[in-house]
Amino acid sequence: MLPGYEREDEPHDLQRGYEMSGRFSRRKLLGASGAAALIPLAVRTDRASAAGASAGTVVTLTAPQRVLDTRSATSPLGGAKLQPGSNVGFPIGQYLNSGDVAEAAFINVTVTDTENAGYLTVFPSDLSGLRPVPNTSNNNWWASGQTMANSTLTAVGGESYIVIRCSGSGATHIIVDLQGYIPFVA
Repeated sequence: MLPGYEREDEPHDLQRGYEMSGRFSRRKLLGASGAAALIPLAVRTDRASAAGASAGTVVTLTAPQRVLDTRSATSPLGGAKLQPGSNVGFPIGQYLNSGDVAEAAFINVTVTDTENAGYLTVFPSDLSGLRPVPNTSNNNWWASGQTMANSTLTAVGGESYIVIRCSGSGATHIIVDLQGYIPFVA
């Protein structure tokens, strides 16, 4: 058993789920030791302002908000297919409650009309363009003509921007829906 985990006689798998007494928890790695701890997250669905909220409060939108859709070149949210090796950034600030600043966002990322094989990486913007692209993928496809979706929790960068990078050998259209966020609490 790793230090920081529950006792072995306590349930700690996904079968129990992450909901415990009306609160959610997530595992967070603490330092290079790899020790893990459970961090409580309070869930709010009323879209009330984060003023007075405790750290870890999740604001769930009453309906998902479309923040990016590249299928229509004339759409203010879209453009052309994202090509391998290219990025697209988009703001989420206008979808937050008045006065809120998002620390992290829950988004659903869909690829459609894919070409060849590829993958997307979602990460926060740093506005300087110097942040390295993480060595991970959030949505993968392996053939042309696929439509696939995946939910992602991502940190939010400067000016409330999130960036998606297309990698591999295939281009794709991207649809992103904001489902909720964790507001910054000072």
